[in-house]
Amino acid sequence: MQIDNGWRNRYWLAFGVLLAMLALFNLNPWIDFLIAFTVSLLVAAHGPRIAKWRVAPEQAIGYASVLCLLVLAGYGLRHVLSAAGVDLPEIGSHHRESAGSVAHTWTDYMDAGGTQGPLIPHGRPVRIACRVEGFRVADGNDWWYRIASPPWNGNYYVSADAFYNNGNDSGSLRGTPFVDYAIPLCADQRVIRPKRIH
Repeated sequence: MQIDNGWRNRYWLAFGVLLAMLALFNLNPWIDFLIAFTVSLLVAAHGPRIAKWRVAPEQAIGYASVLCLLVLAGYGLRHVLSAAGVDLPEIGSHHRESAGSVAHTWTDYMDAGGTQGPLIPHGRPVRIACRVEGFRVADGNDWWYRIASPPWNGNYYVSADAFYNNGNDSGSLRGTPFVDYAIPLCADQRVIRPKRIH
């Protein structure tokens, strides 16, 4: 792969633009950087074959710096809006579940303890990373969800008992499944149990 003398300018400009665009889709930040790095390198190397870029080094670095700051601002804004209960568009492999009641979150799912996290309001949809068996609540449900959405960011768990687990986002929890079995198991959880309902 032959790279001309101005490839660094094009690389930083392409990297900044791609990173800013990817942030809008709220992918995992590591995925954002990996995609931006790979694609922008190809663009920087082969850009002259498509069009002649005329970007001075200081301009390229300036553009990339501003765009990266915008990315950070975008992530921060999403965090604030999500914490305020605003349902934002997302792209990713996580499942979405809606809370049928106010749900408490904890760092330790084995005894519903540890550090308490922010409450999940009634009706709030959140992204779920995986399910795991832990503390058994009053009705016998021992399934817990690891919450991927901010501000929990995969660091807190919530009892699956507080969710509809069937695609609904309103109504009574009576008769709804204990857990959504479409959600993958966490870590080494590989036990398959018969479906139960509230």
